[in-house]
Parts: sequence; C-alpha cells; structure tokens
Amino acid sequence: MTTGQDKIHSSQAQLDETLQRFANGFSWVRRAPVFHSPSEHGLEYEDVTLPARALAERESRAADRARNLKKTAAFFAKHQS
Repeated sequence: MTTGQDKIHSSQAQLDETLQRFANGFSWVRRAPVFHSPSEHGLEYEDVTLPARALAERESRAADRARNLKKTAAFFAKHQS
C-alpha cells in the first residue's frame, strides 16, 4: 500500500470505530434509578416490564440505524471534494 492508501485505511478504521461507539450508545440505554413512586402523591400505578421481544426489536432498530449511519458516512467520505 502507498502512504495515501494507508491514510485512507486508517481514516476508515477510525470512522468505523467512531460510528460503532455512536451506535452502541443507542443500543444500551442507561436506566435511571427510581427514588420515588406515584403512590407518594396519591396516584395509582402498576409496574410494567417489557418482554424480551420488545428489547430485541429495539436493538434491531438500533443496528439498522448504525448500518445506515455507516453507509451515509461512507457516501460522504467518497464524495468529498
């Protein structure tokens, strides 16, 4: 490889890593601790949990967004003037 090709490969690797970290931010949601409940204010409520399928669908959508971001970044990198 030439020096120019090495720089392009290095830039592409950095872009891939950055996009992967960005996409991972969408696939892993940090949960905030719950310190209070609606019952403290006289409100009725019920605890709700999401089934695993809903979580898998959300992760699938996050992966789709990551692929689209990667394609978009590649397009712009290719068409830079």
